[in-house]
Order: sequence, then structure tokens, then C-alpha cells
Amino acid sequence: MNQHFSFSYVLLLLYLFLFTFFCFVLPVLIPPLMNYFLYPDIEASLGYIYIVAIGVSLVLSTLFFYKSQWISVKIGLQMRSILMYQVYQKLLRIKVTRQTNAGTITNLFLSEPFVIYDKFPFLTMGYSGPLYIIGSTVYLYFYYGLFALIPFVILFIVAPATYLLSRQLQTLTVKTQIITSKRLKLVTDLVKWIRIIKSNVWQNSILEQVFKIRQKEVVNFIYLFLFRGLISTIGLLLPTLCSVIMILSYFIGVKWTVDPPGLIIAFAMVNIVRYPYLWFCYSIMQFKQNSIVLLKIQEFLMLPEKENYVKKANNDVAISIKNGTFQWDPSDEFILSNINLRIKTGQTVMLIGTVGCGKTSLLLTLLSEIPMLDGRVKVNGRIAYVSQKPWVFSGSIRENILLGEKYNKKWYEKVITAVDLWRDINDFWKGDDQEFKILEGGENISGGQKQRIALARALYANKDIYLLDDPTSALDPRVVKHVFHNVIQKILKKKTVIIATNTIKYAKFASSIICLDQGKIPGQGSFNYLLLSSSYFQSLVLNYIETEGAEEEDKENTTNQVQDKVQKPNHSFDMNALKKLNDKEQEEPEDKPVTQVRGLVAGKVWLYYLKSMSFWVTILLLTLVIAPGIFRLLSVRWLSQWFHALTLYTNNGEEMPVAEREYWALSYSGWLLGDVVSIVPLAIPIALWGPSASEVIFQKLLRKLSKARMSFYDSTPIGQIISTLVDDFTVIDYFLSFSFINIMTRFASFLTSLISVSFVSWVLFVVFLPILLLFGVVQLYYRRCNVELQRLESNSRSHASQHLSSTLAGLQSIHAYNLIDRFLVSCREAIDYNSVDKYALKYLGSFYSLLVDLIAAIYVTIIYLVFVLMRNGYIPAPEGFTVYAGVVISTLCGIMQNLSVLNQAITNTETLMNSVERIHNLRDIPTENLDTVAISEKDSFIENCKGEIKFNNFSYGYSKEKPILKKLSISIPPKSKVAIVGRTGAGKSSIFQALLQMYEPLDGTLEIDGTDIATLPLESVRRCFGLITQQSVTLNGTLRFNMNPLGLEVTDEQIWAALAAVGLKTYVSGLDGKLDVKCDERTFTLGQCQLLSLARASLYKAPILLLDEPTANVDLDTDATIQLIVRQTFKSRTVITVSHRLATIMDYDKILVLHDGRMVEFDTPAALISKKDGVFYQMVQATGPTTSNYLTKLAL
Repeated sequence: MNQHFSFSYVLLLLYLFLFTFFCFVLPVLIPPLMNYFLYPDIEASLGYIYIVAIGVSLVLSTLFFYKSQWISVKIGLQMRSILMYQVYQKLLRIKVTRQTNAGTITNLFLSEPFVIYDKFPFLTMGYSGPLYIIGSTVYLYFYYGLFALIPFVILFIVAPATYLLSRQLQTLTVKTQIITSKRLKLVTDLVKWIRIIKSNVWQNSILEQVFKIRQKEVVNFIYLFLFRGLISTIGLLLPTLCSVIMILSYFIGVKWTVDPPGLIIAFAMVNIVRYPYLWFCYSIMQFKQNSIVLLKIQEFLMLPEKENYVKKANNDVAISIKNGTFQWDPSDEFILSNINLRIKTGQTVMLIGTVGCGKTSLLLTLLSEIPMLDGRVKVNGRIAYVSQKPWVFSGSIRENILLGEKYNKKWYEKVITAVDLWRDINDFWKGDDQEFKILEGGENISGGQKQRIALARALYANKDIYLLDDPTSALDPRVVKHVFHNVIQKILKKKTVIIATNTIKYAKFASSIICLDQGKIPGQGSFNYLLLSSSYFQSLVLNYIETEGAEEEDKENTTNQVQDKVQKPNHSFDMNALKKLNDKEQEEPEDKPVTQVRGLVAGKVWLYYLKSMSFWVTILLLTLVIAPGIFRLLSVRWLSQWFHALTLYTNNGEEMPVAEREYWALSYSGWLLGDVVSIVPLAIPIALWGPSASEVIFQKLLRKLSKARMSFYDSTPIGQIISTLVDDFTVIDYFLSFSFINIMTRFASFLTSLISVSFVSWVLFVVFLPILLLFGVVQLYYRRCNVELQRLESNSRSHASQHLSSTLAGLQSIHAYNLIDRFLVSCREAIDYNSVDKYALKYLGSFYSLLVDLIAAIYVTIIYLVFVLMRNGYIPAPEGFTVYAGVVISTLCGIMQNLSVLNQAITNTETLMNSVERIHNLRDIPTENLDTVAISEKDSFIENCKGEIKFNNFSYGYSKEKPILKKLSISIPPKSKVAIVGRTGAGKSSIFQALLQMYEPLDGTLEIDGTDIATLPLESVRRCFGLITQQSVTLNGTLRFNMNPLGLEVTDEQIWAALAAVGLKTYVSGLDGKLDVKCDERTFTLGQCQLLSLARASLYKAPILLLDEPTANVDLDTDATIQLIVRQTFKSRTVITVSHRLATIMDYDKILVLHDGRMVEFDTPAALISKKDGVFYQMVQATGPTTSNYLTKLAL
């Protein structure tokens, strides 16, 4: 990287040197200018030559400065892009460990490179600090001799203290970032799993944890800002202090004799050195911060990469593993050991075993995802992979299926037919002429639809080997049969297929079966062979017979399909609907435009941020910002009077008495020391001001997001929300308050300089008015363009964030489909698009700042012209003009820097305020009605809840035009067990969403114990339910926290008892830390997560239990365990279950059959199965003769 930027660095240093050189032209011209104004006999034309020299030097210094800044911006932007790309590239090749969590990677990809880019110009500006100090010391030497070395010596002495403060700042930054990482993990969980969190009313508990971490973070921010404030304070006061000490030392050393030009030169040097030295201090801070960022990224880049240990097998062997031993991490208890298998090309193999036995892990070994400790793995052919948790990303159905492959219409339609997606496509397109978009994570489609899209993706890829991890767990029996027949037995007939499954229903169709138990293979072979030779397999078969019955081969497979009594399926496509999806075969999909707020950042946004500040801290800050300006103004006035007195003595040929010299010198030094002392306490309000505002805004936003309706999350990409919580708060936490303080301090300095200039004549102030007007016009146009570009940049940055989120979710699939290069290209494009926006944004800012500084240069040149005209009698000059002119000349050395820095602070703050604007806009998002009630009242409602549920002509959905549940009228008695069945997408899970009030009902009422739940506090309603979904999750935190997210009074003994009831006690006992083990996505398998959810539900006293496919990812043994727990533990509660396994619901009190959101049948299992023309009867018959007889016996 250094070689890549070496030429740019050299050019940058050259421009900085030239900028510094021309900045010294004005101070060098001070003595001749003073003489020109003091001595009327000097030729008048010489003043105009000085004016030209000043104007040219100001213009050239401005041009060279912004040229150097633009180079530094380009270097910083390139470094950001390189770092982001390297982090992403490493992500695709990394060996996954518990240290590589999504929150850390998101931070490394988005936040850390931004710090490098955003503050790199400040780092380079610091290079000019030493040049200024050396140059000013050399120049002052000609007037003060060796006394000119005093400032240099003082700065040299103070430098170690500044360095030590920077070291402490570095330590605090590391500690703060560790805390920030913990906070980001929790808020990411909150957003990612918001539907489940809201359903279980965990948000308050999670918010409490987040706020506790945030409080620690804010305390660290205060200390962090205190040290930053101290370094800034040193940078502000040290040049003035050095000048005071130098002048006093010189006065004492030479017996209080000094000429006016010498004093003015010293004062001028204070002005021109002040900001470069401050830049130097900032650069030290930024160097330390950049070092921390680069070390963190380097540490991530040095992590071990995924070893591709899979070798090419022989032609007749598709897969072989010999003496294989595999383990995720040395700290893990689970291990796949002594794995030996050989699968020939074209075989269909099933992996069968209980939950946590290693089925998923064995599939992942074929992708080199799990580190191999010993053995050998060979694969012959290209692999397609369907994960247990289906991977879909934000985009159209076609984009998700094609995954970048070329579109083939005929093959595409065949794949959609095979996975039974035709009806879903029709449903998606009803009344909609726009392309249907899947939200990030598939939040707007069902689990079964996600599973079939993932399966369609694998089929469309047309690979040699198919690894299918429980691909039908979320599908209803009819769709399972359809998929197995059309996918496994037809399209994949000649392919090598390995299916991991928890059921042996279709095991007899497999060429071979591999049994897994606790990471080992107790048996493998054909169905009949294992039935005779493997006791483990025999136990699985017997368990299946006991729970579901054994299905005989149905020779008339096609005639026994379910006859839908409401609408007979037609397996021909609705070509109009499909045409809408695919009619633009060769066109790129177009995203809907993101709604933007146009124009400048509104005043209410600025007011929103300022209102978040502490009032008294703001008053203290303003006081301490104004105070140095007042002392500086008094010192200028005092210096003018001193020079006037000196001039009188000089004109009379007399020498000022020593006592009077002491009086003027000490008084002047006192005013300068007042300037210094007033700056010292500025670090305190700096430390308190920003963090207090950030904390207020953060808490308001997070509470708002926790209360937001699901419609907001359905319409807003998760990546965009996470980007706000990560990127925007990085801006607010670290940069925004300092930018505001920059405006205050720079404006105070500029105002001081302007008032000093107006001391000479009101004409100079009048001259400033048109300049100010021009400045305002230029700034207005800039701000409009800047804000729009900033919003465009924000959108392109959120796209990069979404791309990262999709990659993290589908990393294993990306490896399986060998899409690393393609995703690297997509990432590079996303980064480049964002870089183009950032490039335009910075270019606009640089051009605007250049214009403003040129306007300031014109103003300074005009002031000098006015002085010359006054001196030559063309403009009336006030009394004592020559004395004031000398002081103003020294002041003008700093007015350019003041105006330039003030301008940059304003533009930078406007840019940063876009982060506040995005947060402010979230204030208007629709929220749920979370009317709070007293705790006792809440508990009383839950304790007295009997669990009776009534749907009265109830309609529910996202919109009235497309309701999901339609005119539903049913009554569920208290303590009853009700099952809901129907095809995928029929609206089964939507009943649970309606009960939990995820969306507003469209029509009718829903009652609990005779009370319309719309009239009850939402939190109380949700506390009535215990929910176990088909997508159980573990939150970042300990297992104890995951078992009790609500923070109820639950003992460890009760937790252990709940874990024992679901069969997890032994597994948890073997984990390091036991209940205190830190949970992540690899601590538990999906099946174990389901059991964990059931154990959690058993701890609560919710009167109603909602089970949404609770056995989707578990084996039959675990299924039986879950059913037993439900029947025993929850026998006194109302239980509503959505299930595709009919054997688990045949003893329920009632079964509700849904189709297209409507109730088709609702009765007891016995009544429904006795109804020969009923839908449920046909569903039972579709399972096969033996199984249907078994189910009938269970029902009757």
C-alpha cells in the first residue's frame, strides 16, 4: 500500500511545503508595510506592489493548500476502499470461529475504514505544523535573537505530554470500541430478530441490557473526549503562551526595549502558528486512532483462512471420506470422528439421526467448512447446497433463483414447477403490476416459500452433487410429496444427492442410508440392510412406526394426490403472472426509488440535536468559547494603545520610561494570559456536551425502533437500519459534537478578527458586507448540492451494508456454489458506487472551500488596498490610523485561517448532520400502541386469563386489497389443544401474527376471554402467549439470559429442570461455563434451539402456547419428546399448533384447516377424518395406506 501511494505522498508533501512557504509571505512583509505606513516619505507606488505580492501569495497558498487536501482525500478514499475490500475478501475465505461474529465484521467493514478516510486529511494537515514552527522560529530569530528559541523549546518540552495524552487516548479508544462492539451485537440482534422479540415481549429486557452497556460506553466517551479536549486545549493555548513567555523574556533580557514591528511580528506569528500547531496535535490523535483501526483490521486479516482440504475423487466415486475427524473449534465438545463413507456417482443418500448427531456438520465437511483434524475427503463434481436455514436475499424471486447465472426461460419454468412455486407466484402478483421483491431475510414470505426458493436455486444451478440439509422441514405433506417426486425422483434422478433429514419416511427410496449418532456413523447401507443389521436404525424405524406409521409404496402415486375442495390445483403456469416476473429477460432489475427528503437539512433537525444537549453544559461551553475572544480583543485594543504611546515618544525623539514600559508590557501579557487561562477549562464541557446528546438521541431512537410496527420493518431493509445504528452513531458519537465546537471556537476567533479590523474604520466593515453576501450565496448553492449528494452517498452505503448482510447470511452457500469471485465483483461494485458518491461529495466540498478562501483572500487584499488608499489620502483616515493599521496587519495573518477553518467546520457539520436527519426522520415511523399499565394490573390480567379465543368475522393482512386471513370466525375454548393445517402460504402462521397483533386487523374482532384484544395494552396481550416459532434463535448473551430474557424471578434450579425436561441438560453440562456460556449461532443446532425455546416457554406462566412448526428441525425422538412435554407441562393451558406432521396433532381437541386465508374445516380429528369428502380426510389419505390407517386409529 505504501508503494501504491508513494508518488501521491511526495506530491502531497510538496504542495504542503509550497502552501507553508507562501503563508509566510505576509508576515515577512510586515516590517516594510509598517515602515510604509509610519513614514510618509516612502514612495506611494510601493504600497501597490505590496498589495499585489500579498494577493498573489494568498491565492497561491490557497491553491496549494486545497491541492494537498484533495490529494489526501483521494488517498484516504482509496485506502478506505482497499480496506473494505480486503475485509470482505477475508470474510469469504476466513476460518469461522466464535471470534468472527457478524457484529465485529460489520464494524470492520463499515465503521473502521470510514475513520481512516474521514480523518486522513487532518493527519496530513499535521505535517505543516513542524514546518510552521521551524519557519516562524527562524524568522523571529532576526528580531528576538536566541529568545526566538523559547517557543520551540517549550513546544519540544510539551510534545512528550501530548504524546502521553495520545497514548492514553489510544487505550481509552480500544476500551470504548470493545464496549461498542458488545452494544452493536445486541442492537443487531434486536433488529434482526425483531419479530420474535416483539412476540415474546423481550424488547424491554434487551433494551435494558443495551442501555447498561451504553452507559458504560458513554462514560468512556466522556473520558475519551476529555483527553481529546485536553489535547485540543494545548493546541489552542500553547502558541499564545509561548509568545507571551518569549516577549516577556526578551523585555527582561534587553531591558524592556522593543520596536513596534517586532511586537507585531510576534503577534502575527501567534496567529499563523496557532492552527497549524492545533492540526499537529490533531494529527497525533488521528495517528493513534488510525493505528488502532489498522491494528484491528490487521488482526482480522491475519486470522487463519478456511482450508480447502477436499480433493478430487475418482471418476466413479462422487464422494469419499476416509478416517475423517472434524471439529469446529478446540473449545467445542462436539466432534465428528472416524468418518468413513463412499458414495458413487448418481446415488441418492440420506443422512439420518437424532438432533445434534452431526448431519449438518457432515454436509459442511464436504464444503471444507469445518476444520479437518485427520483423514481425507474427496469429491468429484460441482456442488449445489441447500442449507437447513434457507438463504434468501433482498431482491426478486428470479434474482434469488438465478444467483447471477444466465437466464434460461424453459429451464427456469421447469424448476419452478418442480418445487411447486407456481401458485405462490400467482399470489404474489394479484393486483400488482410491479416486480415482487423479497425483503432482506425473507421477512415477507413464509418459511416454506423460502425453502422452495433455495431448492429452486440449487436445481437451476444444474450441478453434479446436491447437498440438501432438511429441505422439506417447513413444507406441508402434499408439497413434500410433490417435491420429492418431481425433484428427487425426476430432475435429480441421475445426480448425486445427499439429504440430511430427521425423518425416515422416504428413506426406502434412497440408494444408501448413513446413520449418525453423536458424531459417529453406527451404520450405513441400504434400507433393508440396516433394518436387519443396525439396532440404531431399527430404533429409529420403530419410533417412526409408533409416531407416524410406516408408509407402504403407493403404486398409484399420481391418483392419490390431495383433492383441494376449495380450488383444484392446476399445475400449468399462470403465464401472465410468470410473464410479469420474467418478461424482461435481458434487463437488469430496477429498484424502486428510495424516498428522500430533499433540500437542506431542516432547521428542526438542527434544533432536535441542540435540544438533546444539556442546557447548563451548553451555557458553560458558550461562556468558555466567548471568553478567549474577549481577552484577545482586549489585548488587541491594549496593544494599539501601547503602540500609540510608543509612537508619541518616538515622534518627539524621546524614550519611553522603564516604569511605563513595564506597565504596558505586563498589562498586555496579562490580557494574553487571560486568553490562555480561559481556554484551560474548555476541555470539561467538551467532554460532557457531545456524549450527553448522543445518549439522549440513542435512547430515543432505540425505544422508537422497539415500538415500531412490523410494517416499518417489512418496508425498510434491515441493512439500512443497522447502518443507521452503526455508521450514523459513529458520526454522532465521535465527530459531530467536535464539529459543532469547531464552529463555535472558529466563529469566535473570526468575529474577534473582524471587530479588530473595524477598529480602524467603519469603511472596512462596510467592505465586508458584499463579501459576506457573496459568501452566503455561494454557501447556499453548495449546501443544497452537498445535502443531496450526502443522501445519495447514504443510499449507496446502505447498499454496501445490505450486500455484507446477505453475504454473512449465505456464506456457506456462496462457498458451495463457488461464487466467491462473483460476490467479490459485486462487493467491489458496491464499494465503487459508494466511493463515486463520496468522491463527488468531497470534490464539491473542496471546490466550495476553495471559492470561500479565494473570497476571503480578495477581502484581505481589499483591506490592504483601503489601508494604502488611506495612507495616500484617497480615503479619510481616522486618528491614529498608522497604529491601528499595524495591529490589523498582524490580525489579518490569522483571519484567513479563521475563515477557512470556520468554513470547513460549517460544511463538515452540515454533512455530518445528515446522520441526525436520518435518525430524526425515524421519529415519524408508525408505532404500536404500547399503553403502559401498572405491573400488578398486568400480572392480574395474565393470571386471570383462561385462554379462550374467538375470531369474529376477522380479516387480517398487510393491506385491505390483499388480506391474508379472510372473514375468519372460530371459537377456541380455554385449555383446549387446537392444530392448524394447510398448504404452505395458506395463512397458518398469520393467525399467530394476528393473535400477537403484529399488524392492525382489517375487519372484525379477536377476543381473549370475551375482551377485544384491540382494547387491551399490547404488552399485556403478548405476555398471555408463549411462542415457539419455526425459526428459533439464540440472542447474544449467556445461556442464562437466553433462558430468561424477561428477567423474571427464575432460579438456576428451575432452569436446569427445564433443560432436563427437553433433554438438553447433559449437553449444557458439558459446555464451558454451563449456564454462563456465551451463546452464538454455533452453540446450538437449529433443532436444539427449538428445544431451548420449549424449555424457555415452560418457565413462563403464559396461559396460551403458540407452536409454529416446533418440530420442523428435530428428529422423531425429539418430536415425541416435545409432544410429551406439551401434553404434560402445558396441559392446563390453551395450545395452538401449526404442524405439517399429522401424527403429532391427531389427539388434539380440534383441527383447523385453512386454504388461502379462509377456514375450510374446523372440528375434532375424529369428525374430520370421518368426513370422506373433506379436505383433511384427503390430506390423511395422501400420506399412504398404512400411515393413513395409523392416523385414523389415532383420531378415533
